[in-house]
Amino acid sequence: MFITCQECNTTFRLDEKLLKPTGSKVRCSLCHYTFIATPPAGAPFEAPRVQQAPASEEAPPVRDEEPEAQSLDGIDLAELDSILENESIPALGEDADNHA
Repeated sequence: MFITCQECNTTFRLDEKLLKPTGSKVRCSLCHYTFIATPPAGAPFEAPRVQQAPASEEAPPVRDEEPEAQSLDGIDLAELDSILENESIPALGEDADNHA
């Protein structure tokens, strides 16, 4: 298709497939005027094709059950509690080296 600049009346060839059905902004390469070019009336419009994922790929199954609890065999929880109680945590703004 051919379009004509509305400012300088220069005619250009333009591939109508590049235009949106509602029109697209174009700029004259001669005078740099920007205007809206619309596809010719009755021009067929092809909607963008959406590619779907193959049906063979299935989503992982949804688990409704609770996850299994991890075994704590061989861990002395009383010893762990005493270690955590004896550790001092420095207050904000204090240097960690002063608490060693």
